[in-house]
Amino acid sequence: MAATGRYITQTDCERRMSARVVVAIFNDAGDGSLSAEEEDAFEDHILDAESEVEQVVSKTYGKPGLAWLQGLGTSAPRSVKRMCLDLFEVRAIKRHPEYIRGDWQTREVQVQADLKALRLRELEIESVAEPEAQNEGGEVRSGDPLYPTPIAKVFLDGMGDF
Repeated sequence: MAATGRYITQTDCERRMSARVVVAIFNDAGDGSLSAEEEDAFEDHILDAESEVEQVVSKTYGKPGLAWLQGLGTSAPRSVKRMCLDLFEVRAIKRHPEYIRGDWQTREVQVQADLKALRLRELEIESVAEPEAQNEGGEVRSGDPLYPTPIAKVFLDGMGDF
């Protein structure tokens, strides 16, 4: 059974790292195939990576943005899948750093920088609609029940009628 998450699948992970490397990292028994427990560990890595991305999306876009993203499933925007795969790869390399050349610490810093940029809205997720403003369609009133029309502010020599 193939491990799968909400946004990325085992196939996506194998395209990123190659099937041989994925099996080498998660096959603790050394028999060349993943047992049920090893597949569970593989799926846990996928779910952990997706969870971290979802936390940032939730903080940035709120619950409606997260619900929108979760509704897309595996057809999520490419930037979301890329960040999930980047986090998965870092976690996999941490598990067995001897199977992949490269510095996982440098990769982790890059991934965290991407997540921070998403949180600061320097990176945007494609097609995320801005949440509707809370006062959309509201009326501006003076607060006086006798004269509900707003009073225009008048400024005279630094003094104003407020």
